[in-house]
Amino acid sequence: GQDRRLVLKSHMFLPHPLALTIFEDRVYWIDGENEAVYGANKFTGSELVTLVNNLNDAQDIIIYHELVQPSGKNWCEENMANGGCSYLCLPAPQIN
Repeated sequence: GQDRRLVLKSHMFLPHPLALTIFEDRVYWIDGENEAVYGANKFTGSELVTLVNNLNDAQDIIIYHELVQPSGKNWCEENMANGGCSYLCLPAPQIN
């Protein structure tokens, strides 16, 4: 896009960024050299925090939160006890 801005420039926190993800007003990234996960305000770069240290060979970062998950039914609770499964019922997309 054309509305790009420099939000954070730091040799200490960005020596070798490998992956990043954004959730709400925060940006999170993994740094391979520091073996850490960092987070900061995505608009200002402020409120920079180290979330995890001593990661060993992390390659990606993903946010799991109910706000970013698709809505769906828990088929294990539909119609019959245990979803009609004789053993273990694991939620999965409906397959017809």
